[in-house]
Amino acid sequence: MSLAVLEPEMDMESRQPEPFDSPETEAINSQADNQSHEIVQFCKMLSDPTRLRIMQYLAENNELHVTALCDLLHQSQPAVSHHLALLRSSGLIAPRRDGKHNFYSARKEHIGGVLATLAAAIGEEKTSDESEPMKFFG
Repeated sequence: MSLAVLEPEMDMESRQPEPFDSPETEAINSQADNQSHEIVQFCKMLSDPTRLRIMQYLAENNELHVTALCDLLHQSQPAVSHHLALLRSSGLIAPRRDGKHNFYSARKEHIGGVLATLAAAIGEEKTSDESEPMKFFG
């Protein structure tokens, strides 16, 4: 015997919406889902130590040439370019071409003080004998 037979028939138009079915709730859930996705993508980008160091160097120096980043990171140009492409596609950095040279800068309007806040939070967890927290957008 099916459950549908036991349930009384209900006209769908006369049904009162549940509180979780309201358009306002759906809009809030959609916005929260979008924000969660963006936060996850941001964290994924910075979960790699090389990409995090690239962001730190760019934040501290405003703009760097790819070769300078290779020297700072002690990595090959193809490896650094791979990380730069990922950061660029995620909107965290902006490229600038000058002739044959590519320069990159952190898009501070997109990442705001997030890195500085994270660094400060980490710094608060350190004991007094440890070094100062990293400065990103001092």
